[in-house]
Amino acid sequence: MRGACAVAAMLASFATRVQTQSLTVRDGAGQLVTLRAPAMRIASVVPSATDLLVALGARDQLVARTRYDTARAVRGAVDVGGGLDPDLERLLSARPALLVAWRSQASVPWLARVRERGVAIYLVDTRDTATFLASVEALGTLAGRRAEATRARDAYRAALAPFVARQRAAGATRTGLYIVGTDGVFIAGPPSFVAQGLALAGLRSPLAGITQDFPAISLEQVIASDPDVLVLPWHRGAPRLAELRSMAGWRGLRAVREGRVLEVDGDAWSRPGLHFPQLVRSLASAVDSLSRPR
Repeated sequence: MRGACAVAAMLASFATRVQTQSLTVRDGAGQLVTLRAPAMRIASVVPSATDLLVALGARDQLVARTRYDTARAVRGAVDVGGGLDPDLERLLSARPALLVAWRSQASVPWLARVRERGVAIYLVDTRDTATFLASVEALGTLAGRRAEATRARDAYRAALAPFVARQRAAGATRTGLYIVGTDGVFIAGPPSFVAQGLALAGLRSPLAGITQDFPAISLEQVIASDPDVLVLPWHRGAPRLAELRSMAGWRGLRAVREGRVLEVDGDAWSRPGLHFPQLVRSLASAVDSLSRPR
């Protein structure tokens, strides 16, 4: 009997240690983030991270989100306003154990005030597919959703594998530019996850020397690069092919003259997420259906 009691006590002690074992990950800024247990109350000012947490099954753990998170799944969470300038009082009133913020916000004063309240902070870096997958695993761990994160990561890689293999075998035979905006020209630079998506879909950048994610360039640079294809993120007020054909400078582009302008969902492409392989598949199909540039 004493032996059985001793074994039971040992097992109970082990179970307690497992339940209280700390969770440690490295965030997008390279800093260690440690929790004593999975975060049951999470605030996110990064819409793509909010989407990810919902996809991993942590919807009920989200207690605060931005005004841009409009999905029905998160309507019950406190709306803290913008992600760059959240309402700090509302954010803290949600009593989060973990705050997910942008890597670029590492030194903003309000973030220090949140940390002073004992809230753990995870800084997200989603500049490319590798850093996004690192965030999937880390946030899954911190939310107690490690198994779900592993499945999501593996499914993501499997879905992109055919496009990675095709890129390695043949490379991108056409050039393409993702035009973020035409009123002051902004593009998706080669290091960005958006440009990575274009490359996987068969469009390499004609401006390989650019090292910024979303730089502003001149229309003259676009014209000089002479891309085979233009990719336009569609949203209200954005120009479409017919309008580009009437706009000075743009109408002279070979891609515009020959109708090789592809419109994509700008909101979906601007939010790194588990839906990225589907975006690549859809764009690759559209690229493959285009006539060859003359």
